[in-house]
Amino acid sequence: MVETQQNSWDKVAGEVSFSLEPDLNKLATLITQDSKILDYGCGYGRIASELYARGYSHLTGVDTSIEMVRRGLKQYPTLNLRHIESHEIPTELGKFDVILFCAVLTCIPIKEHRTKIIEVVYESLNEGGIIYCVEFHKSDAINYSPSGTFTSKFNVEMKHFLPTEISGELAIFKEISQSVAETTTISGAKTSAIHHFGKKF
Repeated sequence: MVETQQNSWDKVAGEVSFSLEPDLNKLATLITQDSKILDYGCGYGRIASELYARGYSHLTGVDTSIEMVRRGLKQYPTLNLRHIESHEIPTELGKFDVILFCAVLTCIPIKEHRTKIIEVVYESLNEGGIIYCVEFHKSDAINYSPSGTFTSKFNVEMKHFLPTEISGELAIFKEISQSVAETTTISGAKTSAIHHFGKKF
């Protein structure tokens, strides 16, 4: 039986080390140091901590795994990391200039759920705000289902994408750029990632 994402990430929160790296240099060319940034699906705050080290102080991270957030608050006590019960962004957080996804859509195999989250993110961005999505590219080494999903070693159903699929998922935003770069999986295997930058108009 495939577990829910939240339950599975709660179980491995203390031992997993994520490897997918966003292109923060590229992101820096599109935003300012005082940008209000949301790391959506922040896990234990790895990327938020990198942004904080680069001088971005208006940072919030949210995740549905309470154990990931607890680990992050211990590991990076200066960060503002919050547990959310559902995929909704709390209204009290206001709107953001930048929202970052790093392997978030990968962890949501059902298209209707991804569509809902993208709509929520759109509403939570200021006009002219930036969406930066980094997702794993489909790999010849994985045996995917017809819908492009597979079961990870954590027994969670996940999905990888083609660049055209990411463009379609994020069609509500105006595409700024998209590229594919080498990366590694959690297990250390070499693969590729799609880097997609969009803008709300």
